[in-house]
Amino acid sequence: MKNTTTDTVWRVLRSFLLTTWPMMLYGVLYFSFGLLPKSSAIDVRPLYELERTVFGISAVGMTGADGGATLTFAEYFSAHNWAWADIVSGVCYICWVPIPILFTLYLYFKGMHRRTLCFTLIFLLTNAIGFAIQCLHPAAAPWYVMEHGFAVLPATASNAAGLLRFDALVGAPLFEGIYSCSTNVFGAFPSLHAAKICVVCLYSALLFERERRPGMFVWSVVSVAITLGTWFAAVYTAHHYILDVLAGVCCVGVAYLVFAYGIRRLPLFRRVNGSLTDSWAELLGTRVPPTR
Repeated sequence: MKNTTTDTVWRVLRSFLLTTWPMMLYGVLYFSFGLLPKSSAIDVRPLYELERTVFGISAVGMTGADGGATLTFAEYFSAHNWAWADIVSGVCYICWVPIPILFTLYLYFKGMHRRTLCFTLIFLLTNAIGFAIQCLHPAAAPWYVMEHGFAVLPATASNAAGLLRFDALVGAPLFEGIYSCSTNVFGAFPSLHAAKICVVCLYSALLFERERRPGMFVWSVVSVAITLGTWFAAVYTAHHYILDVLAGVCCVGVAYLVFAYGIRRLPLFRRVNGSLTDSWAELLGTRVPPTR
């Protein structure tokens, strides 16, 4: 009996570690980002001018950071904001932490262990691509340009920017505390906030389309709403340009392609994925696997 219990615990622990290790590695990368080597050339003005060229707007009585008549949307929203939008932005923007974790746990405890491994690998790839770009091409956020102009000040501390309005409304320094500890001041391009929930959105939608699982429909609807809210919040709170958001979405697309046409075909992935099961009964040893 003791050996059977030990074997069962080991099988469950092994399955959990094999399916969630990419999430754990992502956590290591995220918290060690400040130690990674980065380019000394910080993009402040070129990204601002490209954003203004592609997505610039005009507003009566307002001028851009260089005194021109064309503004970025982030500059416009810095002067035009609303309490409901601040609340929506704050709620959506904090979801990048719990939603991917909850989705991973949902897949795993629903017995979809192979699906869990695929999702966590795509999530890790998305962020690894984004981190690599941010290291090679450090870029200033809209709030930096509005506060410091086009001067390159590497020692600048991070800023919660428009999210401070959410803190004021709820009466708690939530985002102020988060951004005071941030080491990624010049990581605006691409927006990984825009990418993280998008991975959940796309993966849950693909699973629903292929398998018609009711739970995946709920996840799809919820993650679509949060994804759209996060994209809006990124620009509305002056943390990202629209170009940053689009680049973050591109990271998701590239990660899917790398996984589908690269990692998925590797012998090691096939071996590990083949050792997993999507049946709890089989994993726990209460059902004999079918003969192949």
